[in-house]
Amino acid sequence: MASTASVAVPDPPPRRDEMALASRIAGVSLEDIAERYGYATIEDVRAAIERALSRATIERDQEGVSHMRSLTAARLEALLHGVWDRAVNPRDIDQINAQKSALSIIDRQAALYGMNAPKESKVTHSVDAGTIADTLNRILNAYAGVEEIEVIDVVEAEVIPALPAGEASDGVTIETHDEPAGPPEPTTEA
Repeated sequence: MASTASVAVPDPPPRRDEMALASRIAGVSLEDIAERYGYATIEDVRAAIERALSRATIERDQEGVSHMRSLTAARLEALLHGVWDRAVNPRDIDQINAQKSALSIIDRQAALYGMNAPKESKVTHSVDAGTIADTLNRILNAYAGVEEIEVIDVVEAEVIPALPAGEASDGVTIETHDEPAGPPEPTTEA
């Protein structure tokens, strides 16, 4: 009678880049990884590790995000279901804690589904006159070959909405002219 022996067929080995990444994560030196997996230089090992990390990130992002979102949603729903009866029962002595837990879970669900309103953020940036002049010079030189701009005076200003002629705040009179302003008229002193 013939004897049948089962032979375990190993899984195909992971690609070389992934093996290099796994080795680096395990603390193996770049030199040892190059020698072990046949990379010519340490730079080749670094590039292989970067490629493996990039592929892992892309795969995780493409396949994993929607799966993790669904899994997280199901977990949150199960947690909410577990505390809901106690949270809405006024006779439960631990109702307040159950309500806090329920609200926390609901907040997580809202964040998961992007339901929270965006938070306002204010960005300010301060630029000195020299930077402005340099930028203007580069723009003007690039398009028109204009000579250098000289910074004569820097005045702090605030942009405010235009007011109709005659209306002003803080006792300031606003005048409007149909013609552009020209140089001031010469004055003679008597």
